Amino acid sequence: MLTFLAFGLLAQVLRFSGNPNSPAWAALETVRQPLDIAIVGDSRAHVGLAPGKLGGRGLFSEGEGLAVYNFAVDGSDALHHASFILQGLLKQEHPPRVVVLASNPLGFNEARNNNRVERLLPADLPMLCKNGAPLETLLEILTGLCFAPYRLRANVAQNVNHLGDRLAWLSVHLQTRVLKMTYTPLAPTSEYFPRESGYVPFKVLVWAARFVRGMADYSQKYEAARLSERHLLAARDILRGARRAGTHVVILEMPVASWFVENLTSRGFHAGWRRRMEVLANEEGATFIQDSAAVGGNEGFGDPGHMSFETSQVYSETLARRLREIPAVQKALGRETLEGMF
Repeated sequence: MLTFLAFGLLAQVLRFSGNPNSPAWAALETVRQPLDIAIVGDSRAHVGLAPGKLGGRGLFSEGEGLAVYNFAVDGSDALHHASFILQGLLKQEHPPRVVVLASNPLGFNEARNNNRVERLLPADLPMLCKNGAPLETLLEILTGLCFAPYRLRANVAQNVNHLGDRLAWLSVHLQTRVLKMTYTPLAPTSEYFPRESGYVPFKVLVWAARFVRGMADYSQKYEAARLSERHLLAARDILRGARRAGTHVVILEMPVASWFVENLTSRGFHAGWRRRMEVLANEEGATFIQDSAAVGGNEGFGDPGHMSFETSQVYSETLARRLREIPAVQKALGRETLEGMF
């Protein structure tokens, strides 16, 4: 009887735990037209690349605009990007003509050994095995395949944290209303507001405190970072799969703040990643755009690695102009489209 009750309780918890898959898959189901440009990346692209600016009428003199969607997912890395592009985007009846892969060197970090493995798919196992993924990663995926609730553990942990936050407020109410104590909540440092086609920019409310925390966080991550060969091989798989599907890939090194450029991009980890991306792009017929210093300054960034709303709007227009000058992108999009667009 106790076993039955335990499983019943577990079932109720899992019922409200959400979907363990990457949010990019849910977004893909909402796209009702063939895409000209698909953006794939992590939080930097999520807040930094505006589809409306990359392909909308506002930038071009004629035409209805290109179909662009931002599939970037916070916290994702090169393995997640390979999974989504190879198993999702490129298997569409009409794959995107161009994929902007907004890569972050930290998405190729060996130190992030098992980053959200539950978001990888059984179909990724051949790629992972070929590229030398550790046994731990393979077992994580196989366990989720055999016992589906195992994939929900991250969602359950997140929900438990949210519940803990709500319970903490009970203590605050007790102290302020019953014990008549004073409580001053911390002011938010930023405000996010979803826009069109997967783009979720943010406005900075308290710049200095947020930026300084970001400096410390990135410095710590770069101290421990080292390039992961299997993540680099996953990037190669993306480029080869895209070429077979007739999709051109633009590997984009996103803009970062001047502090980031001056203190981190010259380090061995970052410079080594950049060299490997350039080599991969040349070998596999892709395009590599190095735009880390394209914006400059610090104030246009909410933290050293993420553009604020106004900066992302300006940069997205700049990137659109860069893309339309690249012959391989023009060819992928089709001359009949470009003549009306540009």
